[in-house]
Amino acid sequence: MIVCHEHKFIFLKTRKTAGTSIEISLSRFAGPGDVVTKVSPADEKIRAEMGIEPRGYRGRFNPLPEILFGSYREKIQAIREFVKGKKFRNHLSSFKIRNRVGRDVWDSYFKFCFERNPWDKTVSHFYWNRAKPRKGDLTFEQYVKRGVFPVDRRRWYRHDRLQVDFVGRFENLKEDLTTALARAGIEFDGWLPRAKGGNRDPESRPYQRFLSDEVREKITRAFTPEIELLGYRFEEKGRPPRLTREELEG
Repeated sequence: MIVCHEHKFIFLKTRKTAGTSIEISLSRFAGPGDVVTKVSPADEKIRAEMGIEPRGYRGRFNPLPEILFGSYREKIQAIREFVKGKKFRNHLSSFKIRNRVGRDVWDSYFKFCFERNPWDKTVSHFYWNRAKPRKGDLTFEQYVKRGVFPVDRRRWYRHDRLQVDFVGRFENLKEDLTTALARAGIEFDGWLPRAKGGNRDPESRPYQRFLSDEVREKITRAFTPEIELLGYRFEEKGRPPRLTREELEG
């Protein structure tokens, strides 16, 4: 994630949406006092070549709001992160970021993230999991049975309300990122490094041929709010429009 005081924007990182590539690219616009969280050692090499290092992610914060109002998992995480002095890290939710940056910063900065077609996202998540050490023999059937799909909506949608100002589409990545950065007063040059790629079997594309009807329905149930909010369709060929707070509240 990125908290850029220099340009007053906050980037929330979701899974399997080119988040690491976006984060590395956005690091170029961060000032010395901004928050740039760590990515994997292999991907940090890309930033190191540009003379950029992660920074600003350590520090203390008040965990009480997260302990009082968070889910059980959020309560435990808040305690652990407070003890370790990990104020910011990848994949923090809007709820946690708002508490840790303060309400004034949260309300006044432009906040955005990206999402992806949930059926395609799930297939990508399976191959990413299988590429982990000691997971090479993971079958898609085993993955589906576990039911741990890459559902990220609680990071950007909570209490039936959109918590960010802009949700871009992975399918329209450069165009939507250009639009988002323009809202922050930045002219985007289109540069995105290739990070965390290359794990997916070409046989899984298109995802429509890879997924059975049963699996399709399981994914649909898991991602129903995203599908309704963002307009994704299983058989889609085009690019659905991005989502903005103005569209929901206007």
